[in-house]
Parts: sequence; structure tokens; C-alpha cells
Amino acid sequence: MKKLLISLLLVFSVMTVVAQEDAQGASPVERHSVSTNPFFSNWFLQANFGGNVNYDNNLGFSVAIGKWFTPGIGLRTKYSISRYNILSEHVLFNLSNMFYGYNDRRVWSLIPYVGAGWRKLKAEDHHAFGYTLGLWNRFRVSRKIALNVDVSYGVFQRTSKDRMLNMEVGLTYSIGSGTWGRTPNLDAVHALYESEIDALNAQLQDAYSENDELRRELEQRSSSSSPSTSGDMSSPVE
Repeated sequence: MKKLLISLLLVFSVMTVVAQEDAQGASPVERHSVSTNPFFSNWFLQANFGGNVNYDNNLGFSVAIGKWFTPGIGLRTKYSISRYNILSEHVLFNLSNMFYGYNDRRVWSLIPYVGAGWRKLKAEDHHAFGYTLGLWNRFRVSRKIALNVDVSYGVFQRTSKDRMLNMEVGLTYSIGSGTWGRTPNLDAVHALYESEIDALNAQLQDAYSENDELRRELEQRSSSSSPSTSGDMSSPVE
């Protein structure tokens, strides 16, 4: 029965430690590993203003929708309107999360991207296919809002190669849950729980020692305070 009570005490203590670690968010976690999110999580919308710096009077705006499949890799579909109408698809690489680990409170994230698109010149009925290489600087404003500074370089095929250098600023809005759950570091968690169990065992041993010492003291006091019965018995009167 005593062993059962001790086992239950240990289990309860470990469960208490787990609950406290979860409540405080202090459990050891993997730096470069996160939990998988549903498909409709980690989407975002963008609105930017800017244009091609190669030409005068070529300011315009763009809108985009995208999704992060992991903290480091995502896709974005972008539609730009200026002298040209451009529809492009980009593969995004969040280097900040890749190299330094996921951090949903990071102020600045460096996100290069590559892609391809289709361009139409408004003044002419001419279409061209091209490639894009860009750098998206994302600055966190709040959990939902981020500031964009986007610089890209595109090459489109016409009668000769037509190059475009674009610079845009704007905002990104995260749809739904834009964060990722942390994956626990099982080795670190196991080591933490083992240390907690060792500490509990040491406390129990100290408690056993104290109980044994108190029991011996009580036995000594009881034996010393009991009256002597030798010579007190008188023979019965006949």
C-alpha cells in the first residue's frame, strides 16, 4: 500500500510539472521543427504600391494571395497593374526561419523568391512570358499585420529581352491562424522529468528518514515514561 501511494505521488507530481510547463510556455521545444497546420491555415493577403523604376510614370499597385506550407516555404500569386498587367506565381523562402528557427515575434524577416509570370502591355496587344527574382522584406507590426518592402527583377521576352526592376511598399494581412505550433524536444523534456523525479525521490527519502527518527524518539519516550511493575505485587490475603 505504501509503495502504491508513493507511485501515485510521483505520477501526480510529474503531471503537475507538465501542466505548469505548458501553462508557462516554458517547455523545451525544437528550434527548427513545428507542428503541421491544416490546409486553410497560414494564408495571407497583400496590397502594395510602387512600380518599375526603369521607366517614368510607371507607378501602379499590386494585390496578392499566398500560403505558407512551412515556416520556411510558401507560394504567392500576384497581380500587378501599371503600364503592364502582370500575373505571376512565386515560390517564397523565409531565410530567417530557415537559418535562425521559427519565431512568430521576429520583427524583420528576409524572404527571397523566384517565379514566372505573364505580362500584357496595355498600349499594345502584346503578351510576353518572363521570369522574376525578388526579395521581400517583411516587418512585423502586429500578429496580423506586416509591412512590406519588395524589390524584384524580371526578364520578359519580346523581340528582344525586356528587363524590369520593380520596387513596392505595402501591407500583408494574415488570414486565420498565421502561427505554427512548437514541437517539443523529447530528449530535453525527458531529461527535465527525470530530474524532477530524482528530486522527488530525494525529498521522499528525507521524509522517510525524518519519520524513522521521530518514531525512534517516540519509542524511547514511551519506554522511559512507563512505570516499573517489579516488587509492586503483594501476595493475596488468605
